[in-house]
Amino acid sequence: MTIKKYLHSCIVIEKNGKRLLIDPGIFSFVEKKLTPKDIGAVDAILITHQHADHCSIEAIKSFLALNYAPVFTNESVGAVLSKEEIPFQKVSTRERFDVAGFTVDVLEAPHGTLPMPGVLNTAYFVDSTFLHPGDSVMVKTISRPRVLALSLTSPWLAMREAVDFAKIVNPEFVIPVHDAVFKDFFRTRIYEMCEVAFEETDIKVKNLELNEVLEI
Repeated sequence: MTIKKYLHSCIVIEKNGKRLLIDPGIFSFVEKKLTPKDIGAVDAILITHQHADHCSIEAIKSFLALNYAPVFTNESVGAVLSKEEIPFQKVSTRERFDVAGFTVDVLEAPHGTLPMPGVLNTAYFVDSTFLHPGDSVMVKTISRPRVLALSLTSPWLAMREAVDFAKIVNPEFVIPVHDAVFKDFFRTRIYEMCEVAFEETDIKVKNLELNEVLEI
C-alpha cells in the first residue's frame, strides 16, 4: 500500500494497481499547483463531509470524466451530490464495505465545533491501516491504525487537541493534513512543532509533500 497527499486533506491510497481517493476539495486545486488530471484516474472516491475544502463538485466531476468511480459518502454530502446529478452510494456509521480491493470501515466522527451550523462528518478506516477522520478529533477506532491523517489546526481545532487525539489513537505514522490554511513558511514551522510534540512517543511524523510517498 502506498499513500500520497495531494495538498490539504486530499489523499490517494494505492494497492495492487487500484487507487482510492479521499476528499478532493477545492484547496487542492485553487492555486493551480495541480489538477485532477495530474492525480489521474481513480477506482473509488470517499468523501468525509460537504465542506468545499473536502468536497469540490467540480473536481469530483473531473475525476468521473477521467474514469467511472463509485462515490461513497454520508447522506448529508449525498444531498449535495444529488443536486448536481452525481451518483453516490450512501454509507452509515459502523458499516463495512469492499471496493476496488479495499475494505473500508465507516466510523462516527463528529465535526469540530464551528461558529456556524454543523455538518455530518464521517471517518474512513481503510484496510484497518489508514484512518482519515475528516474534520474530527473524536473518532473511536476499531483497532490501532498504522497511519493517521491528522488535522493540525483549523478554525475548529487547536494544535494541542490534535496532538492529544493522535496520542490516544496511537498510530505508527501521522500524516499532517488540513494545512492549506498556512503560508509555506508557517506550515514548515507547524510541522516542526508537530515533530517535537511526538518526540517522547513511538509516533513518527511523515510530512508528505507533492510526489512524496509513504509506503506501508
